[in-house]
Amino acid sequence: MFKKIDFIVLLISLLKNVNAQCGENLKSCGKQCYSPQNYVCLANDLLCPVGLKGCNGGCYDPAVYSCVNNELVYGAGLGDEEPEPEPEPEPEPQNECTFESIGYKCCSNSCTVVYTDESGDWGVENGEWCGIIPFLCNNQPKECFAEKLGYSCCNECNIIYTDNDGEWGIENDEWCGLKDRCYQKTTTTTTIKKTTTKTKTTTSTKTTTTVDESQFSEPTIRSIDEMKLVFSDEFDGDELDKSVWDVEVNCWGGGNGEKQCYVDHEENIFVKDGQLHIKAIPKGEYKLTDEEKKSCTNNNENSCGWTQSVTSGRIRTYKSGHAWKYGKVRVKAKLPAGPYLWPAIWMLPQDDVYGTWAASGEIDIMEARGQVPDAVGHAIHYGGQWPNNVFSSETASVKDVINDFHVYGLDWEENFLIFSVDEVEYFTVDLRKSFYSGKGSNPYKDIRQPFDEKFHLLLNVAVGGNYFESIGSFDYNRDTPQWTRPEMIIDYVRVYQLPRHISETKPPLSTSPPEDSKAPAIPSLDKYKLVFSDEFDGNELDKSVWDVEVNCWGGGNGEKQCYVDHEENIFVKDGQLHIKAIPKGEYKLTDEEKKSCTNNNENSCGWTQSVTSGRIRTYKSGHAWKYGKVRVKAKLPAGPYLWPAIWMLPQDDVYGTWAASGEIDIMEARGQVPDEFGNAIHYGGQWPNNDFTSKANNVSNVINDFHVYGLDWEEDYLLFSVDEEVTFFVDLRRSFWSGKGSNPYKDIRQPFDEKFHLLLNVAVGGNYFESIGSFDYNRDTPQWTRPEMIIDYVRVYQLPDHITEVKPIIPLPTTPPEDSKAPAIPSLNDYKLVFSDEFEGDKLDRSVWDVEVNCWGGGNGEKQCYVDHEENIFVKDGQLHLKAIPKGEYRLTNEEMKTCTNNNENSCGWTQSVTSGRIRTYKSGKAWKYGKVRVKAKLPAGPYLWPAIWMLPQDDVYGTWAASGEIDIMEARGQVPDEFGNAIHYGGQWPNNDFTSKANNVSNVINDFHVYGLDWEEDYLLFSVDEEVTFFVDLRRSFWSGKGSNPYKDIRQPFDEKFHLLLNVAVGGNYFESIGSFDYNRDTPQWTRPEMIVDYVRVYQKK
Repeated sequence: MFKKIDFIVLLISLLKNVNAQCGENLKSCGKQCYSPQNYVCLANDLLCPVGLKGCNGGCYDPAVYSCVNNELVYGAGLGDEEPEPEPEPEPEPQNECTFESIGYKCCSNSCTVVYTDESGDWGVENGEWCGIIPFLCNNQPKECFAEKLGYSCCNECNIIYTDNDGEWGIENDEWCGLKDRCYQKTTTTTTIKKTTTKTKTTTSTKTTTTVDESQFSEPTIRSIDEMKLVFSDEFDGDELDKSVWDVEVNCWGGGNGEKQCYVDHEENIFVKDGQLHIKAIPKGEYKLTDEEKKSCTNNNENSCGWTQSVTSGRIRTYKSGHAWKYGKVRVKAKLPAGPYLWPAIWMLPQDDVYGTWAASGEIDIMEARGQVPDAVGHAIHYGGQWPNNVFSSETASVKDVINDFHVYGLDWEENFLIFSVDEVEYFTVDLRKSFYSGKGSNPYKDIRQPFDEKFHLLLNVAVGGNYFESIGSFDYNRDTPQWTRPEMIIDYVRVYQLPRHISETKPPLSTSPPEDSKAPAIPSLDKYKLVFSDEFDGNELDKSVWDVEVNCWGGGNGEKQCYVDHEENIFVKDGQLHIKAIPKGEYKLTDEEKKSCTNNNENSCGWTQSVTSGRIRTYKSGHAWKYGKVRVKAKLPAGPYLWPAIWMLPQDDVYGTWAASGEIDIMEARGQVPDEFGNAIHYGGQWPNNDFTSKANNVSNVINDFHVYGLDWEEDYLLFSVDEEVTFFVDLRRSFWSGKGSNPYKDIRQPFDEKFHLLLNVAVGGNYFESIGSFDYNRDTPQWTRPEMIIDYVRVYQLPDHITEVKPIIPLPTTPPEDSKAPAIPSLNDYKLVFSDEFEGDKLDRSVWDVEVNCWGGGNGEKQCYVDHEENIFVKDGQLHLKAIPKGEYRLTNEEMKTCTNNNENSCGWTQSVTSGRIRTYKSGKAWKYGKVRVKAKLPAGPYLWPAIWMLPQDDVYGTWAASGEIDIMEARGQVPDEFGNAIHYGGQWPNNDFTSKANNVSNVINDFHVYGLDWEEDYLLFSVDEEVTFFVDLRRSFWSGKGSNPYKDIRQPFDEKFHLLLNVAVGGNYFESIGSFDYNRDTPQWTRPEMIVDYVRVYQKK
């Protein structure tokens, strides 16, 4: 139950080649060392935490248990406990240096204890061990830097935070500075955190995953007497209580390759004799009915339409809001019997605070395999969004889980998770550490995350899947006949919490409007004010209001047009706007058009379509509205598979990408149906977990006549109309969550409580016509009699108290000011050295650099696996070497896969032909906003070697790559000896990103060392080599690419946040596409020196 030895002491002693005996501040207990502040040594050398007592070789809490006749019994004060040991006198301080006699120097400056053994306290200076003299450290005069900065000096020596000024503590809830040579015991590494609630705002250095052992207190199952029952289901009725439990309906297989469809059938989920039954039933083939598809709760990969061989049940407390942060969960259950049955009692986060699965966590209280009758599993999942997640698990041997009921338990407190069966602990997780997997971006800012948020409960029986990969695969015909009882039977579910942890259960939001829901009359125009209009009185489109979209994506609907900015497609004539579809046979965006392509989803800017057309919007001009009247007078196009639309999209994706943040279709129609148009709204969740509501309306001759299509939008409703006659009413007083995936909404009316902008377009073909047929270019385009939508006017009105400021998306041009000019490189005299690595030791300094391990290829088609091998990354003669080594075939070992830092596309399992090195200052927290970076390096020689000195954002403030930016200080091609490049990447998340770059001619970058530099100030980036400017970027502009949604609110973004440093040698990839492709057999024999040699790395910031 309890830790009985400090393994870190043993580990460091092995590294230092001395015996692990106890130093002056530790005591001995048999063969163990302990701190008397945290532990006591009892009879028979039993080591227990302070406050606990011993019984028969184990420790116990005397407030809960007693020791009677050397046996542990429940209840306090029932027997004789072992007496507390007498305190030992403190040793006298030493003032002599005794370390020289054993071959070590005494510390001249350091008073920080790294390790203690029989010789005394040890520190590190200049990378070497040195002995600390406690008396001198405690008694020599101390200076305090903090007073000069307006802070007091600390009385104690507890480091909370370290920056360039010095070491900081907190006393009396205020920052204070530690005095020079403050004598602090630090026998283990502690996590340094920046506390933003204090008044000090200096930059901190954050470390990552180490648990603070010095404050370790042993977890224990808390007595139920201290807690209050906050939730229970004893299953006393005759059916499932759906006010508590919602039933999931989907065929996805949980992303695990499972073979069931979860359904809401009474044969799968039922209550009988005071017990809940969740049963898997073989079906051969099962597909959700059309009615079930409407209530499908997860449509990942469009799986609501999948066929599976078994039906089963999965229920959860998610929709009812029964979710808890900390507490005691107990579920009494008998597990199913049969091969490849996978019962589970588990928890998922109520809100994805840290990102989608598994970044926000998962807690598996119990999972089991139906063919293994004497074992259950416990697990937690965490670390990052799939596939950058990891898990920790434990198997518990429990007798006959199939035939007997057992109580499966979780005790969850702020600092630990304890998993138990029948009140016996089997798995304990200490939460006082970082749970970042080390792969991809770190979703966490502190220890304990993500297990510091509310989780809800789930119960289910799955079938097959990757939980059985060590055993085999599910075979329907072989396995289902062996199912003797394919059901999990639950006797009760109970949740307890400490009174201080009890929080309000948020009731579910209704997805139905109130009973008094009724369409109102169209409000009178008298109280409204005209806030926007375009009467199209000029001779061209007003581009200060409308921006023209350029893309060939097809809207995700399989449409067949390229939207272009051509006058033949979008023009104004006789006071009317024309948006026209024109057959082209084949059309592909020109290189110039690709630069202004507004949506590159699926790399569609390069697609070929058969028709060009027009789509315009008020997005960039900032003309967007929340509530009001929209009126558009238009005549619709005539011709099969023409799809005109007047519609609205959210100005900001407040609730997530389409359709979580909503869509309002004021009018859409089919060109071969002359007397009908539709209204619709889209909502519910991000695709494919979205939903929609629509209505078709019969109106005479929408093709040959002008009609006024209208929307009246108020806080509580949407009212659609044509010619001032109501066609469709939507009551907004309900939840618009689809029930699929995670709920993006916290309240009713969402997402229709944010600003939306207007769009006008004519699409061609697509899934809007799936009930009619498919577009055929040769058959249909000759029948287009008038393939254009003609708009007479667009008008928007609002009530005075709803009118808000128009905020253009791009407040400044995407080009810098006219006075933009590269400045001279700032003098070093105004700067202070804040980071340097001169590589003077004999190995890489891991306290600064973390080594990446992955085979992904950077998303660039590179051909290396980055590994943590000494042959790839080593320090020699005061220089760092990063070396690419041909391997023919290389795949990460099982041990390396555990430390793989990027699993995009499951690439940790990929095979590559070369190993190489890539290091970064990410995990050490060495990251900077503004300053000078200088790296002296010699570049590798050999075709398709790609060395790089570059920077990535410490936090993805503006979104994933490249929305949050990238700064390439130097990159080069190994077959080009006199050239290197500078670049920046920005603009939006891939594939809607952009870049700016410059190639520079420099003599012999391969054979000579050069100093590659970056000077980064608030208004510019200045790249250099050997202190000569090579590339200048003025930051006084917007860096949005114009594609997709704009991630930026201001100029300079994303280059106004901290970036960390990376050094690497890649192999091949798209950086060489203008030259050719890497060929292993042809190119590696020509590698004369496939390594980048780095002499130093230095970073300076203004004093």
